[in-house]
Amino acid sequence: MVEGFILNIADWIQTLSLLLVAGALIASIFQTRAVAYQARQATKALQATTHQSFVHNQNGSREAFFLDRPELLSWHLSSRGYPDTNATENLRRLYALNKLDIHEYNYLSFSAGHFRDDIWAGWKNVMQEDLGQPEFREMWPVARRLYAPSFVNFIEENYRTTLEK
Repeated sequence: MVEGFILNIADWIQTLSLLLVAGALIASIFQTRAVAYQARQATKALQATTHQSFVHNQNGSREAFFLDRPELLSWHLSSRGYPDTNATENLRRLYALNKLDIHEYNYLSFSAGHFRDDIWAGWKNVMQEDLGQPEFREMWPVARRLYAPSFVNFIEENYRTTLEK
């Protein structure tokens, strides 16, 4: 009887050990999933930050290089196939290029789920106004090749009549 009782305790200890190991494995699975989720979120945040830095740096360098150097801005515009007339109009074109970069960034951010719908609704109105300006309409046919295809499709599907004025 003592021998059966000892064997029975050993079985209980093994069963309890098995349950503890199973519990630890389940907890490990949940922790792994949580870490994977955090890694995906961190990757998205890094991508968004990288794109935002890219837009900021590009626009900042354009302004730094071209703002007080009309001959350099003229070269920049003409070397990329944009119209080039005089310093004032070229600065407007530079502004249009900077704003197009910002519009693309905001569109891609909205598409990735980083903007609420009400914020995006307002920003679409800003794009409508900008794309209605002659400088934006003038720049778009050349500039479109420099943007994400999804942004180009969005602009051309939603603002075709604005661009054709």
